[in-house]
Amino acid sequence: PKCDQSASSKLSKKYMCENCGKRFKDNTHLRNHKETLHKSPYTCVRCNVVFTDKCIGLNHQRGCHFTCPFPDCEAEFTHRARFEKHQRGHLAIIKRNKNRNNKL
Repeated sequence: PKCDQSASSKLSKKYMCENCGKRFKDNTHLRNHKETLHKSPYTCVRCNVVFTDKCIGLNHQRGCHFTCPFPDCEAEFTHRARFEKHQRGHLAIIKRNKNRNNKL
């Protein structure tokens, strides 16, 4: 993951994490960051995969698990394309029902 920081902000933050590229003003903040994000194990709450790096585990959880937001649908997906196809199915049903209601 890359941080979105301005050039002046990068100059004032000269300590950079070699794992994720995030920058810090001093070495103490960098050390704390590494201890909490890069040295502690993390277990994905969705699939129970254990990551040795918490940052990678959180990125996995955000990017690999998709839950359908439609009411009364509890479908979950691990592939974005399947998730998007599922959502298109919901949207087609909504559109079809709307068209039927407009014809009445």
